[in-house]
Amino acid sequence: LIGKGITRFHAFYWPAFLLSAKLPLPKSLLVHGYVTINGQKMSKTVGNIVDPFLLVARYGTDPLRYYFLREIPSDGDGDFSEAKLVERYNGELADGLGNLVARVATLGDNISPLEFDFGRDLLVNVREATPAAFANYERAFAAFRLNEAVAEVWRLISFTDRYLSAAQPWKVNNQAELRKIIANAGYLVSAVANLLRPFLPDTADRIQEQIRFSDSALEIKRGAVLFPRLG
Repeated sequence: LIGKGITRFHAFYWPAFLLSAKLPLPKSLLVHGYVTINGQKMSKTVGNIVDPFLLVARYGTDPLRYYFLREIPSDGDGDFSEAKLVERYNGELADGLGNLVARVATLGDNISPLEFDFGRDLLVNVREATPAAFANYERAFAAFRLNEAVAEVWRLISFTDRYLSAAQPWKVNNQAELRKIIANAGYLVSAVANLLRPFLPDTADRIQEQIRFSDSALEIKRGAVLFPRLG
């Protein structure tokens, strides 16, 4: 894993040294681009250096990781802006993922645990959506296109939002139907948590504290807000 400014050494000279010493060659080389700040090259003279420790203290580790994974292509240049970080935090973490987990946890808290049989209870559209998401995610991951892998997780989050909006569980009075809707939503959120784990490990843990499978049952417990909105 290297920056593009030293590609020649690692792609040409270093393999030549290894070959001459009869040592094994690297199997892959991931070259990333440069990060600018608000469209400018980082410079001590200009004074536009960003301290990542201050950003972590202000926003948390996972939101900062998310910004870089989502905003910047794995093999290209990208720009950092604190304003864009806040925009993605509010729009995709707070209003997107955080709101989805809160909705499912709130709806399922009073009827948990839910017995769940994958063959019997998984709806056709849910059954089709999750393998496709996992397959696209794995292809992107294998090609080191991490931004595309993260985007695939957010497509699954959007699918789950649409599923809940169409099913409208808050209007369902039939308990059996309600339990089935929440079970499918919980299954989708659990899948999202699994896919997020390599990227946002703390967030995945916090989701699974609220929504998780255990011994063929879905356990749902309302917890703290994942991402409080920023003013």
